[in-house]
Amino acid sequence: MRELRAVIGGLRPTLLDDLGLETAIRALADALEDDGYKVSLRISDSAERLPKILETALFRVAQEAIANIRKHAGGPCAVVVELAFPDQQYSGFLRIADTGRGLPVGTRPQKCAGEHIGIGVMTERMTAVGGKLDWRAGERGGVTVTAFLPEAA
Repeated sequence: MRELRAVIGGLRPTLLDDLGLETAIRALADALEDDGYKVSLRISDSAERLPKILETALFRVAQEAIANIRKHAGGPCAVVVELAFPDQQYSGFLRIADTGRGLPVGTRPQKCAGEHIGIGVMTERMTAVGGKLDWRAGERGGVTVTAFLPEAA
């Protein structure tokens, strides 16, 4: 029963429902910092909350991008987490960039089973809400994941 509750709770984190996307992103960044990463957090002020479906999509992208940093960066490194809503509409973005080991320049998801599953899931999440996802390997290491929200209807 405990496992079932944990799974159900993971589907829609109460932190996201109760306190919103900004606080949930801060919690993810704080946990990463607790693991020894040097996190720079930049969150633009937003008076309005996004629709739940958009908040969930961005939160899940952030979770996956941070999980990938833990798995692939090669240990604690500098990480920038940026959440911006330039015009207070849905045309904002979430960007998570690390300076870790990274992937070879030019690496792109392959259609091979089991490879780059997280990137595919993040892309699907953003496409499902009308947004898009971009990820790039840095020339000197690190990876940048950017989730773009759709324009407001």
